[in-house]
Amino acid sequence: MPNSNAGDVKQTRAGTGHFFIVDQRLWKVVCDKGDINAAAAWLLLMQGTGRNQRTTAWSVDSIMR
Repeated sequence: MPNSNAGDVKQTRAGTGHFFIVDQRLWKVVCDKGDINAAAAWLLLMQGTGRNQRTTAWSVDSIMR
């Protein structure tokens, strides 16, 4: 029997989501260094990178704090 509530759910799409992609090859290089702090900092920098994929502001501030 079809779901009678299927039409009741309103789905809106405000954007593409809050996610970022990490290149598996680069992640391996970072992790192979053996420094978990450096790997965590790299992930934080990647998350804060702007649309141009070259600049970041808040993530640097977060690392410094």
